[in-house]
Amino acid sequence: MKITRALESRGARVAGARITVTAGTGPVGMRAAGLFAKAGADVTITSRKVDDGARVAQAIMTRFGGQVRCATMRDHSEAAQVLDQTRPQVLLNAGPAGVLLVPRAAWAGREGLLVACDLNVVPPLGIEGIEVADNAATRDGVTTFGAIGVGGFKMKVHKACIARLFERNDLVLDAETIAEVAQEIGA
Repeated sequence: MKITRALESRGARVAGARITVTAGTGPVGMRAAGLFAKAGADVTITSRKVDDGARVAQAIMTRFGGQVRCATMRDHSEAAQVLDQTRPQVLLNAGPAGVLLVPRAAWAGREGLLVACDLNVVPPLGIEGIEVADNAATRDGVTTFGAIGVGGFKMKVHKACIARLFERNDLVLDAETIAEVAQEIGA
């Protein structure tokens, strides 16, 4: 929701936006990529392994629809090359705790990059130069979000979802349902 609003404030929309999700083969990356693809974004996930990335991209498209591709990025030394290829308007890091995936030199001042969000809260952060508490901070011309910056909204969504579990005993809280709750809260 925060990424959507940040894009809109910069004159862009999720539908049609180019979004790169680093470490997109993990559970967080898969769901984020899927929800963006479902909303009409042009999504690229990164994976260290070609076969894993292709398999996960296909699984995301099967579940969520939309368009998802994979770019191989074995480590942070390949980040600039991947961003050159994918030309993202949004960069989302969903990598593991304490792993730098995107050095500052790879994203800072990059033409066309509007929003960058790092969901990693453990140093070193996944996107170098973003602070954990960034909440729509502008860094090098890019609107940035850190894990704590998006955490307050995430907790509101979690609380609302848990409350719904007490209202119905047949409710399934999959990624799509949780995204609907987030949209209701963000409205």
